[in-house]
Amino acid sequence: ARQYDSKVLIEQAVLGCEVGCAVLGNSSELIVGEVDQIRLSHGIFRIHQEAEPE
Repeated sequence: ARQYDSKVLIEQAVLGCEVGCAVLGNSSELIVGEVDQIRLSHGIFRIHQEAEPE
């Protein structure tokens, strides 16, 4: 991470699951997407999952 920035955030792992949901619009009109569960690959969420992770 330091290769890209001098500031690095490290957080303690929390057991459980993570969900995502997109919301578009303002307070008078909202469009809400489907809620989905985020699946981790070797403990890391990657937007583009590789066929064979390292």
